[in-house]
Amino acid sequence: MDVAGWPPTGAGPGITLPGGLPGGLLYARGFLLVQGSRPAALASWREYPVGDRHLYVDPRVPVQLASSPGRRAWLVGDAFDPEAAVYTDVLRHLLTGDLLERLDAVAGRFLLIVEEAGQLAIYHDAMGARSIFYGGGVVASHAALVADALDAPLREWILPFITSRGYFKRDVKYLPGLETPFDGVRQLTPNTRLLLPQQKVERYWPRKPLQPSRRDQAVDALVQHLAGLRAYLEQNGNAPIVGLSAGRDSRGVLAAVKSLSPRLFTFVRSKDGTSSDSTDSSIARQLASRCGLEVEIVRVRAPSPLDAVATPFASAFRRNTGYVRGSNVAWIEHFAGQEAGAPVFVRGSGGEVMRGFYRKMTHANVTGLANTYDVNAGSRYTRDAFRAFLDVANWTREALLDYELSDIFYWEHRMGIWGASSLAEADMAFRAVPGYNSRNLFRTFMGLPQDLRASSDIFTEGTLRLAPELSGVPYDS
Repeated sequence: MDVAGWPPTGAGPGITLPGGLPGGLLYARGFLLVQGSRPAALASWREYPVGDRHLYVDPRVPVQLASSPGRRAWLVGDAFDPEAAVYTDVLRHLLTGDLLERLDAVAGRFLLIVEEAGQLAIYHDAMGARSIFYGGGVVASHAALVADALDAPLREWILPFITSRGYFKRDVKYLPGLETPFDGVRQLTPNTRLLLPQQKVERYWPRKPLQPSRRDQAVDALVQHLAGLRAYLEQNGNAPIVGLSAGRDSRGVLAAVKSLSPRLFTFVRSKDGTSSDSTDSSIARQLASRCGLEVEIVRVRAPSPLDAVATPFASAFRRNTGYVRGSNVAWIEHFAGQEAGAPVFVRGSGGEVMRGFYRKMTHANVTGLANTYDVNAGSRYTRDAFRAFLDVANWTREALLDYELSDIFYWEHRMGIWGASSLAEADMAFRAVPGYNSRNLFRTFMGLPQDLRASSDIFTEGTLRLAPELSGVPYDS
């Protein structure tokens, strides 16, 4: 249960919260687009007029404004075009060409608002890593922030659902379809845009059939993307922090940013929270050593003690994640309590979309999606959620062209819902971006022969092209 008196009125950067915690934890590094006034908890956020609405943004997040004949636009967050080598004034770059074509190449994690002919079009990055929630004409980075603005109650089925045995046993927790815990609040999924004031969701990708790709094309695209990530951080003066594991995705990020002297960490779970030894930590030490760097071992108790859920930090965490992620806050709280400047956390996510993780789906129907999601698949709530998902996201065979249904489902549902939440929770400690995130990059990998795509060999080759000194360090997965 949440702590009484949370959140304190006016909680923002520079304000001390109960227990001596720093301010800015609630709706950390978020935004709110609304016609009415802002909630008191956002008192320190910057304000930008957007038509007849107000855009409020946490001051720790970069904002760009630009216009072209007949259009005005706002970009909130991190964005760069590794294909065109554009790392500053990205919004102006988007507006001076074909918006959708250029948006396919842009990487990062961002909200994009385009005003044209009295209408607002709301976009996000390719993976939907910058979560966007909407309802009643309100748009925000957090479902609970929309609910605050609308005074929306919890949905009647949410508590039984998230306390059910099937949901409790799931390691990766997120709700089915577009649903949030709050009545009338939904999430915008990747490859769709929200039009206001109609509050209509429109699919805008794919626009062309999938084309075959070659191995060399995929390696080149991967290296270009990661090199672009490094250039973006370097040119904007952002110090990276990277969480290392024994897998491929975080290693590619390390290979890209090693020259920027990144801060490296990995965490080790143990019953008493004192162990520093695991497969991940062993391999992380080897990787760091090869790059002349050190890695911090964050020791985490698992399972966490019961009283850990009763802290103000855990309360803010649950509010930020809409209550559906549990209270696994230890590693985030570890960094949030430190004075570490303003690093950008580069999470090694997005590679799962490129390699293709889900089993093959043959039909886009309620039963198939509920079974693939695999939590309470036979319940009315799960099925109703996916019925709405199919309708709103326009999951017709004509709209998805010849793309594999399993690929689109993993991309738009798993990563667009859970992946966005995992970055939103990290925002409590530092600004967060995914390491792999553009439609052109995803499309290139989806066009590969399936055996090559699933082998992960391309990730290994791309990593070694950027950092040959990492050769010979084993992978765990």
